Amino acid sequence: MKTTAYFRTSVMLRRPYLQTGWITAVLDNPIRTETQPAVVTE
Repeated sequence: MKTTAYFRTSVMLRRPYLQTGWITAVLDNPIRTETQPAVVTE
């Protein structure tokens, strides 16, 4: 799983109960997804 430095140093350190395997599983098999509407600029 590719992550940012912020995620590794801030998010994961503040949440020691999270396991990277759980995050990978959720990203690979989401329950649902939401698509943001496109922004049209003219």
